[in-house]
Amino acid sequence: MDEFKMSDNEILAKAIQSGIINLSNVTEQLEMKERKELIAEHLDKYKIWIGKNGKYYTYLPDETKPYGKKIVKRNDEDGIYKAIVTYYKTNINEPTVYQVFKSWVSDKYEYGEISKQTYDKYLTSFKRFFQNEHVSFSSEKVKYVTEESLEQFIKTNISKLGLAQKAYSDMRTLIYGIFKYAKKRHYTAISITNFMGDLDLPKNMFTKKVIKKENEVFSEEEIPKIIDYLEKQGDIHSLGLSLAFQTGVRVGELSALKFSDVNSKTIHGSGVIKHYLSIERTEIKVKDENDKWIHLVRDYPKTEAGVRNIIITEKTVKLLAKIRSINPFGEYMFM
Repeated sequence: MDEFKMSDNEILAKAIQSGIINLSNVTEQLEMKERKELIAEHLDKYKIWIGKNGKYYTYLPDETKPYGKKIVKRNDEDGIYKAIVTYYKTNINEPTVYQVFKSWVSDKYEYGEISKQTYDKYLTSFKRFFQNEHVSFSSEKVKYVTEESLEQFIKTNISKLGLAQKAYSDMRTLIYGIFKYAKKRHYTAISITNFMGDLDLPKNMFTKKVIKKENEVFSEEEIPKIIDYLEKQGDIHSLGLSLAFQTGVRVGELSALKFSDVNSKTIHGSGVIKHYLSIERTEIKVKDENDKWIHLVRDYPKTEAGVRNIIITEKTVKLLAKIRSINPFGEYMFM
């Protein structure tokens, strides 16, 4: 008898036709439910208050404002609720470039695809490329961005900001992320992979940075003089710089060095003792919940290949002893 059983859609259609279900009432109840959910979600972020003039106030997100929000005023409670619901319903279906970016980058961070350091870097890059004096692309509705306007945005930034290939690569990473995220959620029909593949950007568009090697790299004659000068200064900062010169460690690795990272081992069969530094962590700079920069120690270097042992000379061992004498009780060498 199962072959005569009605499907859920058929049952629903019959119920509406027979008057068992009133479609307008169902629609009204669904709208009321959505309204309550949107207002509750809003109140998790912003409060509603009554001013001395009896008007109702709240904040709504607005990335064009200094603090990312704007104040909204209405005559009564129902009016402020309508403003809230209208804003969120509009922006759920037609988000701006900034809103898509925030959703994309927040998802990547939440799922562990990027570190807090990279998350902060993306935020900084977004301000640089999407919210500068030459373009106002941040507040554009993604739905209405065309391939022509996207190409104009890219070329304007390259030209007006004088971007080199490396900086353009940083901008391109964000463009890919934003528009792939938007396409998956049906906010746009643009295939960013095809668009970027067809985009013609001549090499002469980019700023070329000419770096003279002699201005960037210390010569073999200069390094001993610098080390000698630093060690004569005798303060903890100068000795830290000297240690960096002698070992080649990165600045973040230097900051996170502990005295327990100094080790030694005897070469088998020779009786020769080799001293070495174990590089196991680095200091990073991230933003806290108040958007303030803070420094943290991460329990691994910049890359997996960064975990390593660095053989040090007797001269460096003596340098480490000097650092210990200045900081006899610290866990980290440079506190």
